[in-house]
Amino acid sequence: MKKKILIVFFVIFLFQIPYILTEKRIKVEELKLIRVLPVKEERVFFKTTPFIVVDNFGNVYAVDNREHTVYKFDRNGKLLQKIGRKGEGPGDLEFPVHICVRKDKVFISDNRAISIFDLNGKFINRFRKFRHIISMAVFRDTILLTESSAEKLINVYDFKGKKLNSFGEKYKVDYSIYKGWPKAYIDQMINRGKILCSNNYIFYISYAFGDVFGYSASGKLLFKKEIKNIDFIKKSRQLLFKIGGKINKRGYYILKRKDWGYFLNDAFYFKNKIYLLLSENYLRFSKRDISKGEIWQFDVKTGKIERKFYFYPLERDKINKIYTRSLAIRKNENNKLLIYISYYDDRKGDFFIGKYIKQN
Repeated sequence: MKKKILIVFFVIFLFQIPYILTEKRIKVEELKLIRVLPVKEERVFFKTTPFIVVDNFGNVYAVDNREHTVYKFDRNGKLLQKIGRKGEGPGDLEFPVHICVRKDKVFISDNRAISIFDLNGKFINRFRKFRHIISMAVFRDTILLTESSAEKLINVYDFKGKKLNSFGEKYKVDYSIYKGWPKAYIDQMINRGKILCSNNYIFYISYAFGDVFGYSASGKLLFKKEIKNIDFIKKSRQLLFKIGGKINKRGYYILKRKDWGYFLNDAFYFKNKIYLLLSENYLRFSKRDISKGEIWQFDVKTGKIERKFYFYPLERDKINKIYTRSLAIRKNENNKLLIYISYYDDRKGDFFIGKYIKQN
């Protein structure tokens, strides 16, 4: 009997060796919190967890969806200006979400349109959109959009809103397993993700499935890489493609299982690396401590996770739970990696942007 038990444990150990070796190769580091935005002196209070971006000068742009505005802070947290206000006219915003800064322009998408401003907040141009925008990026002199109900994954527009091109295949789903759901909503849920750009390439990251697609500047698919061996992703695929959901008596869209959610909250491209901000659903599923957040560094060339970072909110204790939304990265004057993360701290009951530094 003892021999049988030893044999069983030995077999289990053999199966675990590849996993153990893989984990050992992945370096895990803690990010150091060096500043929190907004600073108290500015008396700015976000009404929701902001979407963020950082320009080449270290200025931070924070999109407050409920305030219908974008706050611009300098690198020390001083409020420089507010861009936009609630409305439907030139320079106005209505529930803004996505934001990009490219050279001397700021691009902001809201419920109705895409607005373009200069870096000082002066309005330049605006064009209407009639589909829900899932993701937005600026590549060279074009705007890239992933839109619900559009046939292709990525649609290319000029700065005046003229469509130039489209490419990329969306995930396909059996609509019959979603009883009572609008097709546009299913499309938005299945294909939720992030467009990222380097100087020469375009990437798309799936939040639900962790797939990384790489395209040339002309839209040719160069590769598809899948983050493997994650049970959470397998459950998402099974639920979204085989099980589906329905509308309940109160009119809410519901899935048939409660353990599903997005694998990622955000992604950011920087120097041939893609940084993946893990979702709270995944952290819970994998029995991680959600009083701290987690970021994975994905190498585009090898297609592997090569480093992991974790970070804490204002006060490091087990009571805090943080719910992250957005990620931005740049280097400081000493060539150290700065990582900006927006989150909701449920102990403080408030929304923040944490400015972190990679210590090693």
